[in-house]
Amino acid sequence: MTTTLAHYVLGLSGFALLRRWYEDDPQVAERFSHLIELAAAAEGDELLTLALGTREMEMVDGYTEWSGRYDGPNPLIEFEESFCLPLYQALAAEQSGGRALDAGCGTGRTTKRLVGLGYDVIGTDLTPAMLDKARENVPDIEFREGPFEALPVDDASVDLVTSTLAVCHVEDLWPVFAEFARVLRPGGRVFVTDPHPTATLCGGQAFFPDGFDFPFVRNQGRPVADYFTAATAAGLTVSALHEPVISDAGIEADPMFGLYPELIRSARGGIPWLLVIEATKP
Repeated sequence: MTTTLAHYVLGLSGFALLRRWYEDDPQVAERFSHLIELAAAAEGDELLTLALGTREMEMVDGYTEWSGRYDGPNPLIEFEESFCLPLYQALAAEQSGGRALDAGCGTGRTTKRLVGLGYDVIGTDLTPAMLDKARENVPDIEFREGPFEALPVDDASVDLVTSTLAVCHVEDLWPVFAEFARVLRPGGRVFVTDPHPTATLCGGQAFFPDGFDFPFVRNQGRPVADYFTAATAAGLTVSALHEPVISDAGIEADPMFGLYPELIRSARGGIPWLLVIEATKP
């Protein structure tokens, strides 16, 4: 079956209606009427029958292709950086520097942030092309190739483990957090950010759109509790959990916002967009 714009728009319209179907509000009736109109026009409207190129890519293949443009413009990255910067600054003040591991470092954007905060940093990633970009972006830092499940780092050798917008791709969180705990020294901290599972379960993936082509690497939709359970099973103590909602910039970055702004706002507004977990190794 060919995926068309109608699939996306009708899905969003139905979701927007479902979120408010029980309210005695004229907007609910308007949304229902709009959904009926869209459904009636779906087969004959030239725009709605436009094909969308959704294709899933393996993680290394996808990030190899996207390494040159991963960092931006990317509204989720911008949102993550603005929300997390004060948290990183507080961590650095508590630890007064130290040694950090940036796991799933990608192009090195978080690695660079940690260096600026006074950390001695190692970066690891599974994709050689991303590591090449990281070495360009953050010279004189050691980068190593390796997966989350077998980090190429010694036991109890770092004071901080970070992972930003990357753990979402692994199928099993337990070995990941076990590795984070293994490489941490006692008293060390873990700081993980991911696309929020709610956003993933509402159709969010690691899309890298090019016009109406939407290749993606799959984000794993899982309960927030799975992160907590995996962290505690690894012997970590979860100290904080943050779930900030999608920003206006994130809503407006939807590729269809220019065509259906009110629909996009109604469907996406107020949805948690980012999950941030802080944990400590006793």
